[in-house]
Amino acid sequence: MREIPTSLFSAVAAEENKPLELYEVYLDTRTLYFAQAEDTVALGTQTYTAIGISREPRASLRLGVDGAVGLLIRDRDEKLRAALGARADGVPGLGLYDSHEKAIWSAP
Repeated sequence: MREIPTSLFSAVAAEENKPLELYEVYLDTRTLYFAQAEDTVALGTQTYTAIGISREPRASLRLGVDGAVGLLIRDRDEKLRAALGARADGVPGLGLYDSHEKAIWSAP
C-alpha cells in the first residue's frame, strides 16, 4: 500500500488552493464583479472586487425613531457587508461594503 506524502496534505490545505466564489451582479446599466476573498482577484481580463462575504451572514433589522427602516447584513467577523433600507419618506437605498466596511457601491 502506498502512503500519501504529508506535503500533499499541506498543499491541499494551502490558502491559494481553496475554492474561490465569484459573483456577478447584473444591473440595468452595468455589471458588478465580486469575489469572496480578502484581496482583489484578476481572472482573465476581468477584475473581481474582494468583499469577503460569507455564506453565513448575520442580519439585523433596524427601525429608526423617524420611521426609517434598514436591514444590515454582516459577515462572520461582524463587519458590515450590505445595507438595504428606506428613509422615512420611502426613498430606498442599497449599499455594499468591502472587508474594511468601506462602501464600494451604493444607490441612490
